[in-house]
Amino acid sequence: MGPVSDGAESIRVGANAKAHLCSIDDLSGTCAEFSGTDGSRPNLADTPVGANKARSIRVRQLLPYPDPALIPDPIQEIAASIQSSAVDR
Repeated sequence: MGPVSDGAESIRVGANAKAHLCSIDDLSGTCAEFSGTDGSRPNLADTPVGANKARSIRVRQLLPYPDPALIPDPIQEIAASIQSSAVDR
């Protein structure tokens, strides 16, 4: 998102998002990351960036991970194929 006002004292990040907040305009200097999944609204005075010192921010959407139970297991698929071939003989 780029430059921000340096008057911020707190930050709130929405669900499924992560914010990278820094004390220098080009996303450098002292930085901290904030996640919407923690449900907090931290006082920037309690972070490395500090209150009223934020100069740049980048916010990214966090994509949900797929349910591991829905991901096909190639080894199980191969084993099932071998078993099926053996039964057909």
